[in-house]
Amino acid sequence: MIRLGERLKSKRAELGLSIEDASDATKIRPEYLRAIEAGNYGALPSRTYAQGFVSNYISYLGLPRRDTMAVFRREFDEKEFNGVLPSRFVERKSMIPGFRIGPVGIFVIFAIVAIVSFFLFQYRDALFDPSLSVSSPVDGAVVHTGVITVVGKASPGALVSIDGDAALTDKNGAFSKETGLFTGEQTIVVMAKNSYGRTTTLFRRVKVD
Repeated sequence: MIRLGERLKSKRAELGLSIEDASDATKIRPEYLRAIEAGNYGALPSRTYAQGFVSNYISYLGLPRRDTMAVFRREFDEKEFNGVLPSRFVERKSMIPGFRIGPVGIFVIFAIVAIVSFFLFQYRDALFDPSLSVSSPVDGAVVHTGVITVVGKASPGALVSIDGDAALTDKNGAFSKETGLFTGEQTIVVMAKNSYGRTTTLFRRVKVD
């Protein structure tokens, strides 16, 4: 069975386009396009970016999005982890009949709750993904220009990138950055990353007439 990268490379050659031509049009770095054509998805920044880059490249080359993306998903084998509490953490009834908590016990419980709350607040970035919202463009937007401004807000202090390029944020986490578009449908990838490496990603599909 022909691999996705081979199909993309063949279609690019059929259109008489070089890697540099495709890079200029899609705003995807040449080394990333070469990695995609070689099936070396590990060379891309992440699964999120790989999905966005491949989707944009498929649209640029004029290949059927749904079928071709299905091939990509089959090829891209990345394990994902779900955070599930172990069964031993499930609350159980006391094993000591008639056990009661006195005033000292209540004080200890409150102290423990206060300490845990403090550490949760201090290290919340290590436990939770950063917040991220994109107010513009809306998903499915149709535009008539080759440049669009992506506007949104992330957790203060989080690093924001748009299609792999860094976006400046203010002290409240607000950002606004222009990004180039090519004719046809494409996916804009917006990612927020906190200091502990936790990420949140949003996609905005746009179409340029």
